Amino acid sequence: MPDGAKEGDVLSINEKIEINIKKTDERNVKIKKLTNDIWND
Repeated sequence: MPDGAKEGDVLSINEKIEINIKKTDERNVKIKKLTNDIWND
């Protein structure tokens, strides 16, 4: 933890990471759907 970092700073970093993970998951789901559509044609 950097000097001068507060508890809240760490929490907001964790929240940002969680949001990024959610975005990545949503993107992966879209890619899977697209891939399935291509294979099923």
